[in-house]
Amino acid sequence: MWKVFFGCFFLAVSGVALELAVKNLLECKKGWWNQGILLLGCAVQINMVIFFRDWINLIPTFLCFLLCLLCACRGSFLKKVTIGLMIMSGVFAFNAVIDNFFQLDRYCTAMLRILFAVIFYLATKRLRMTREYELSPALWRLMLLLTCTPIGVVITVALLNRQSYRMDFMENLQALILMILSGLSLVGLLWAVTVLIRQQKMEQERMLDQINQKYYESLEQQNFEVRRLKHDMANHLQALAVLPEEEKQTYIQSLLESAALTGPRKYCGEPVVNAVLSVKQSLMEQKKIRFCPTVDIPAELPFEKADICALFGNALDNAMEACDRLAAEEHKISLETHMRKGLFVLKVSNPIREVPRQEGGRFLTEKQDRSRHGFGILSMQEIVRRHGGGIQIQTSGGVFALLLYLPLEDQVNKEGEE
Repeated sequence: MWKVFFGCFFLAVSGVALELAVKNLLECKKGWWNQGILLLGCAVQINMVIFFRDWINLIPTFLCFLLCLLCACRGSFLKKVTIGLMIMSGVFAFNAVIDNFFQLDRYCTAMLRILFAVIFYLATKRLRMTREYELSPALWRLMLLLTCTPIGVVITVALLNRQSYRMDFMENLQALILMILSGLSLVGLLWAVTVLIRQQKMEQERMLDQINQKYYESLEQQNFEVRRLKHDMANHLQALAVLPEEEKQTYIQSLLESAALTGPRKYCGEPVVNAVLSVKQSLMEQKKIRFCPTVDIPAELPFEKADICALFGNALDNAMEACDRLAAEEHKISLETHMRKGLFVLKVSNPIREVPRQEGGRFLTEKQDRSRHGFGILSMQEIVRRHGGGIQIQTSGGVFALLLYLPLEDQVNKEGEE
């Protein structure tokens, strides 16, 4: 009776510890059933005995854990498969080492499994990897390719080696070294993902800095043009006084269209929105795209500046890309955004001739280099999900409309708690 109790206790503790480690890497879906599925997969993974030449345990455990991650966790398919294989490479290697090279009783083995799961949890927590991160499919494919080496070595050694008691010293040593190296590669792979996430964050911040720089340069240029217009005002008035009546209107219109009066606009109380809209509207004017903004944001938004820049920038970039494929008279982009009743809402719409193609729930870019483009909506979906909002895309009546909303009250409460 006591043996059964302690066995269940060790099984649960090690499973919970590994589940917490997995939650540091992947976001679990809401619902107790998803929590239960993930716990089941982690408990089976960490406690499964892995003997050499034992096909009965390893293959079903491999499939069970991967299926649990796919069902219970959020994120793209590539992300979940890659992170799952990384975790399995370390856990399988550890289990194979203690089950084949150490003659320990079941309680010592159970304690070692718990210790490994706890250390793995602390290591993933120390990496400070946010669960809501999302890399591009190209980067996930790269990480998946790198992960195939250690997991492939572990599976090959575990399934094709002779049983440990039949192996000579050199074979034992070789298998042990391969297992240890494969397990340690987990640290390097997770570190590489962390570096890529930080690099992606730096690129977003650099994009924000570039937009701000362009915005402030245009402000400085506008101030210069205002000073010059003020200095030359007397000459302009004298010229108007002597011009024929039919030429006066043309002269006045040229003054109204000068950079002094058509420089950067202040759309709202959020500086980042002002910067992004001003820069994007300048690009639209160059492309002869009619821009119709309706902005009602009286105060600064309680979100990260890089996220605000990414939402507005990606939405408008996608709309401009769509307009480039239309006739000049169809070039029009409408933007509506407001913050009221505890919600921030952004809607961007533009005309289209045909519905964009989709693959795996993602709209495909029309640019030739698809490995570097076409991830704007994916990035926006990740930001919206991270802030507990929602995003909808409608393609009807020859119009592509993107609508997203983020809760303001939840964000303010989170900042207050921090």
